[in-house]
Amino acid sequence: MKNNFRIKLLVIGLLCLFCVHVPNPVCAYTGHRPLWTFDMKFRVTSVDISADGSYTVAVTDPGVPGAGNFTLFSRSSSTPIWSQNLGSFSYKVVISENGEYIATGTNKAFLFDRTGAKLRTYPGCWVLDMSANGTYLAISHHGLCLYERDSPIPLRNYTLSIYPDELVISADGRFIAIGDISGWIYLFDCLSPSPLWTYKTGEGVSQLAISADGQYVAAGSYDHRIYCFNRTGLMWNYTIGCVYAISISPNGQWVAGGIGTKIYLFNCASAVPLWNYTLNNFDYSAWSLDFSADGRYLVAGTHYRIHLFQSNSSTPLWSFTPGGRTDDTVEALAISADGNYIAAGTEHGKIYLFHRVDEGGANVPGYGGVWLTFAITVILIGYLYHVKHTSRQKGRVKQELG
Repeated sequence: MKNNFRIKLLVIGLLCLFCVHVPNPVCAYTGHRPLWTFDMKFRVTSVDISADGSYTVAVTDPGVPGAGNFTLFSRSSSTPIWSQNLGSFSYKVVISENGEYIATGTNKAFLFDRTGAKLRTYPGCWVLDMSANGTYLAISHHGLCLYERDSPIPLRNYTLSIYPDELVISADGRFIAIGDISGWIYLFDCLSPSPLWTYKTGEGVSQLAISADGQYVAAGSYDHRIYCFNRTGLMWNYTIGCVYAISISPNGQWVAGGIGTKIYLFNCASAVPLWNYTLNNFDYSAWSLDFSADGRYLVAGTHYRIHLFQSNSSTPLWSFTPGGRTDDTVEALAISADGNYIAAGTEHGKIYLFHRVDEGGANVPGYGGVWLTFAITVILIGYLYHVKHTSRQKGRVKQELG
């Protein structure tokens, strides 16, 4: 009878360990534990993260007067380093790789340093982006201007016949791509006074992405196509459905696109998808996508989940449901260059910071650490019971022999 009890304890412990290592929805919640969470109260419109994940920056709808809608966090704490009120809607924020410089825009563009000091204000801004080291800032309003950080005078000033809704800049600041709601895409080499090329898609441009060296540009369009360009023009396009999100790996190897029901991965050199991932009935629409610097990891934000993929597989490494609810769209997302940290912002104002590996326990679903603790406890109780029972038996044997 006692042997049966010990066997049962051992079996329970082994089952708990199995639950830690197997992402079975019966055994564990299909999520991933964030390092921290912060409630910004209002819809998060953009987030960005430094190369090593040390700093996360976020902007929101302005909310109530006086509320801070522009906030910087450190990796170690959900308590903001600082928070400021921009006074108007901000649609994008970008931080330099070393975390020293931050740019954002309302109807103007602003450049800050890491302490929160405003270094410069630029008049007129629809869209903006910043080079990786924070040296160059590209801003578009009725035209396109390229600024050097230390000067208010544009290095380049292009006159445009379009009003860009999308703008991306290469890591070194040399190449700039813009797109607008009428479907035009332009690629500029800032060493040249005119565009390298222009292209007209069938409908408005929904999103743009550019590789770190400016060799490749990817575009999503409301004409249901993904487009991939190089510096000389169009390479290919692929019809998949209305494209809400687009990303290109900084190394120029992969292109990812998100539509209402699927996430696709392509090699930049080919219009044939390498894989696709189908979202379930409630988890529809991929709204945000981002790659690590080497293209190894792809993170996706959907209607109510965050999914992390390795680029060689359509099976997520893990998924997370913000707040456990099915109506909190993940609208903003960024992964650190080293692929270790992920920042996400939601429609209902939550900011999350994750480590790629669940540092609280196992590298799988969210409550792995709880199961691990329980498993160890059960096995330890069984072991102590076994030691105690064995000691008693030895004592009885000695008494009988004595």
